[in-house]
Amino acid sequence: MKGRQLRTNLSWERPCGTAQTSNEHPLSPVLGYTGHFMAEQLIYLDNAATSWPKPDCVGEAMVDFLTHRAGNPGRGGHRLAREASQVLEEVRERLAGLVNAPCPQRMILSHGCTDALNLAIHGVLRADMRNRCDGTKPHVVTTAIEHNAVLRTLHCYATSDLITMTIVPCDKQGYVH
Repeated sequence: MKGRQLRTNLSWERPCGTAQTSNEHPLSPVLGYTGHFMAEQLIYLDNAATSWPKPDCVGEAMVDFLTHRAGNPGRGGHRLAREASQVLEEVRERLAGLVNAPCPQRMILSHGCTDALNLAIHGVLRADMRNRCDGTKPHVVTTAIEHNAVLRTLHCYATSDLITMTIVPCDKQGYVH
C-alpha cells in the first residue's frame, strides 16, 4: 500500500525558465523576496535539527530511558508512568532554572523547533484575532532569515487573508536594517 502525499497550498515549483541561485531562499518565489539569505562563508549552526553528532551521554540517557523508564507521563498510577512524570517535571525545573523562568509548569515541551514555532505563532495570532472587535487583521513583521516554519506558517495566514505581513530584508552578513 502506497502512502498518500500531503499537499499544501504552497508551490515550490519555480517559474518556467528560472533557476534557484545558491543563496536564494526556497520561499523566495512564494514570498516574492529575492534578497540575500546566506553569507558567502557557511557557518553551520543547525546542528540541533540533525540526529548526529550528539555527545555519547545523550545516546546513553535515551537508551536508559527507553529500556527502563519509558512510561507515558501523567497517564497512569503505575511505576513507569510515575517515573516518566517525575523525569518530565525534573526537565521542566531544570529548563526553568536555565532561562530564569519563575514557574516550571509554564515550560512547554514540544517535538522540535517546527512544532514549537507553530504552537507559538498559532497561539499568538489566534488569541489576537479573537480579541479584535474592529474587524482589522493583525500585521506581522518578520525577517527574511526566519526559520522556514515561521515563514511558511505566516505565508499561510497571509494567503488566507487572515493577516498582513511585512518581510524585512537582510544584507549579506545577515544584518537586518
